[in-house]
Amino acid sequence: MNQRSLRYSKSFIDFLQKLYDQSSTTKQEDPLPYEPLSPTGNAEEVEEYSKALTWALKNRKKHDIKNIALTGPYGSGKSSILKTFKETNTDDSLHFLFISLATFKEETEEPTKDNPTSFEQGNTLKTDLLRLIELSILQQIFYREDDNNIPDSRFRKIRSYTKLELKLTTFWISIFLISITHLIYPILIPKQFGIIPNEFWSIIFHWMALVTSVFIGIKVIYKSIRMLSALKISKLNIQNAEINISNNISKSILNHHLDEILYFFQVTPYNVVIIEDLDRFRQTDIFTKLREINLLINQSDKIKKDVVFIYAVRDDMFKLENERTKFFDFIIPVIPVINPSNSSNKLLHKITTNGYTISEDLIDSIARFIDDMRLLHNITNEYYLYRQKLDKGLIQGKLLSIIVYKNLFPDDFTDLTYNKGKLFDALNGKQIYIAQQTEKLRALISEWKVQIEHIEAAKVQDIQEIRKSYLLHAIENISPFVSFYANGGQKTFQEMTDDENFHFLMTNGVQYYDRNPTYSSPQKLNIDFKTLEKRVNPKTTYTERKKQIEDYNNNLHEQLKKQIQENEKEISMLRQLKIKDLFEKANIRIEIEHEKQNQLVNVLLRNGYIDEDYLDYISIFYPGSISREDNQFLMNVKTNVETDYDHKLHKIENLVKKLNIAQFNQHFIFNYQLMDFLLSNNTYKTERDGLFSKLADQSEESLKFIDGFILNGKRIRPFTQILVKKWLQIWDYITEKSKYPEDKKSEYFKLLLQFSDLADLDKMFQSKNFRRYLLQQRDFLSAITDTNRIKEIIKKLNIKFIDLDEKYSPTEL
Repeated sequence: MNQRSLRYSKSFIDFLQKLYDQSSTTKQEDPLPYEPLSPTGNAEEVEEYSKALTWALKNRKKHDIKNIALTGPYGSGKSSILKTFKETNTDDSLHFLFISLATFKEETEEPTKDNPTSFEQGNTLKTDLLRLIELSILQQIFYREDDNNIPDSRFRKIRSYTKLELKLTTFWISIFLISITHLIYPILIPKQFGIIPNEFWSIIFHWMALVTSVFIGIKVIYKSIRMLSALKISKLNIQNAEINISNNISKSILNHHLDEILYFFQVTPYNVVIIEDLDRFRQTDIFTKLREINLLINQSDKIKKDVVFIYAVRDDMFKLENERTKFFDFIIPVIPVINPSNSSNKLLHKITTNGYTISEDLIDSIARFIDDMRLLHNITNEYYLYRQKLDKGLIQGKLLSIIVYKNLFPDDFTDLTYNKGKLFDALNGKQIYIAQQTEKLRALISEWKVQIEHIEAAKVQDIQEIRKSYLLHAIENISPFVSFYANGGQKTFQEMTDDENFHFLMTNGVQYYDRNPTYSSPQKLNIDFKTLEKRVNPKTTYTERKKQIEDYNNNLHEQLKKQIQENEKEISMLRQLKIKDLFEKANIRIEIEHEKQNQLVNVLLRNGYIDEDYLDYISIFYPGSISREDNQFLMNVKTNVETDYDHKLHKIENLVKKLNIAQFNQHFIFNYQLMDFLLSNNTYKTERDGLFSKLADQSEESLKFIDGFILNGKRIRPFTQILVKKWLQIWDYITEKSKYPEDKKSEYFKLLLQFSDLADLDKMFQSKNFRRYLLQQRDFLSAITDTNRIKEIIKKLNIKFIDLDEKYSPTEL
């Protein structure tokens, strides 16, 4: 007995502990920062509106107020005011009936008479829409009410019977059938059970059957009368229990069922009908019909109450100045709770309350596009949910910007996820601009390279030699030839190469003496200078060749090489620029037809609130073995799309495992971090060899990456060693084809000296280009700071210098 008591006591204590734990858990849970989008029944600052509604309703009979309008912009809080008024109402005589006509149908402007076909079609659509509105009103009036409250209505709904109701109905039908059978055949039922009742019980059974039959018969007749009255509606399908309105009906649905409407208000207590969202349809005709209905309800002798219709409509629903006052008996204007001027304060309050770290500058920038409290609530709701689901390391301001755009322009946001739409085009404008600018810079580089080739091709000659070649061609067919004539006198071959004399030849043609000038006059060769130019060089004129020599002498080719390097850097910088910086630098204009959308996109992109990483903020990436950035790089390599060399990688080893060997022989694989990883890990020697084989192919992409890695990479020594092994002719390329300026050639030379294997340097020294360049360096002993390395190079290459500048030589050397 004691053990049982202890067991019961323990169970009771456990039960109490469980209740306590549940209570404690509930109390400790942080409230979620969600806000409902539905109208609230506890709206703030609605006291004056409630007073106005109370006055109008109390004086509805005295001042004949039957139609009240609550007017204000979309999202101004009209529905919340009406719901709060209903919830806080203390007048028991008021009974509210809510009708909402919310729709997501796009609003259209009124048809015009300019286009007869369009006007006719517009009127047809307008009529059809009006019927649908009336049908919706009728459905909401009747289908919300229980059949028992409107028993004589011809509108019937599907009724669900409980098991008890079905059993009782079956029981009473059975009793009725037994009673009728007993009245007609008194002996039949007792005989079936082998019972012969005496006279007393026969009389009792007879009267019981009679009373039961009469009672149930009366009930059936009563029900039948109601059913027969319902059969009068030809357009109501009783069997299917639905209203069936013909498509070609021209009669107003409300007028057609006016008797039903009057009956409804006769038998129900409703005397305040609140109609919301009627303004969405731009149908002013429906207000006329509803006003007529209201008038008939209040004039009906059967309805012993004053019924008021309250409409929640926008200010711009009625265009003409006297339309509103014609339709309504009392108008209450609603001042918006939120608008572009105060939305930033509302948003900042919600942000601060929830502890989000978002700058006020961002809030001020985007809040002016929010003019609806429900929209504001939904933005913060979605922001919280996205914040919980996405990477916690995302920038909160960028996430909020994406959510704001999603709520303001949901269609374009959806397009963004499929790489299309207005915002995507604006974001993609960066790539288009970079491609255009890169093409321009590349065109200049190509032009300068051709110019450099021409200048360097002319470097073995001077202007005097060029002129001599023209003079030789001029006199090759003259015999005998004594001397030239120019500027009023005899000139020798050497004198004709002077500027003044050669200019005379260019303008006056070739004149000469074929015998002693004392006894003869100068002869003129029947050939002009242009013809002579073509004989010397059909492709290049004298003026062009002269300019090439002057350019070379003025070191123009070196200036052009430096300019090429600047353009290459500019191209690299363009690829690294963020959208915000690029728009600022290039003053790119974003133009979208929709003014509000155009303004918002400009604000978001130009301030960097949305940029290239937008995908991180609109989709969930499941990292697994590689990160989102790794996956993007992987997809670019596999689809032959170039990626910035400094693209950030995270799980590089896992990324390498997902690439095949062939992909390391393409320039799409170039990446600084990937190269550093391969140089520090001998496990992937095959992949590394494939990458360096690509770098040694002398392509433009390979040279760009080599230049970039030397500036941005970490493992320069092994990079140089392996590159030289793969490409022993690298110095020949640098001197003959690269078009590098002298200072950059010098940088590469020092790099090769410092990091190349001595055996590879020895092989390179066999090249005349490398040997000549090295022996010309008077400051070779100080080319690099490692004096031991210099000694090793001199010894290995067996270098013997003819001319060294001692002032540049370290003391120990």
